[in-house]
Amino acid sequence: MKPVKDWLQLMLGRMFLPISRRHAMRIVRQSLPESERNVRLVCRSKPPARSNIYLITSERCWYIVLPWNDGLGGYAANV
Repeated sequence: MKPVKDWLQLMLGRMFLPISRRHAMRIVRQSLPESERNVRLVCRSKPPARSNIYLITSERCWYIVLPWNDGLGGYAANV
């Protein structure tokens, strides 16, 4: 089964090229409501400390940190 999984990972890597940090920031900013688009976003290549990631993957990804919208402070990490 491992050879099939390795082959599939290789094919997916060739089909879906990684996106740049700038493009990742643009995607997240566009998904925010108009009134929140000026909020400060932080983009990292590694998960922030004390974050709860729902899906750990071996693929390269960006972690974008933004304030919660509950008025209590704290941050949310999006993969």
